[in-house]
Amino acid sequence: MKPTLPSYCGNSPKMQLIADFNLAFAAGDIQKVLSYMHDDIQWEMLADQFITGHEAVAAFINEHANLQVLSWEVEDILSHGKLGSARGTVQLDKQIIHFADFYTFTSTSANAKIKEIKTLAISKLRK
Repeated sequence: MKPTLPSYCGNSPKMQLIADFNLAFAAGDIQKVLSYMHDDIQWEMLADQFITGHEAVAAFINEHANLQVLSWEVEDILSHGKLGSARGTVQLDKQIIHFADFYTFTSTSANAKIKEIKTLAISKLRK
């Protein structure tokens, strides 16, 4: 599976960081994913699941390592100042997940770490 990203990501260091983060996540590369995150990362998923810190993120990725991802398409990436977002679709064996991630960075600098992610996702069965 090769993830698909928008072609315009190179215009902004933060947009490229979000693209690289998504590539690492799609590949299940835990160390690379964690390298983009602040140590005290706060990740809220669907307003009912909260992941805090590197260990919890690593555990989450490991829990989902056996999923068969057919495609991972990031359709849009935006960034401005300390904020960023990505929207896309993940196709699994039996379902399609439409997602939107909203990122808050530690600062406005190009090499800032992700300190918070809010993920909204809608899952439906594949036909």
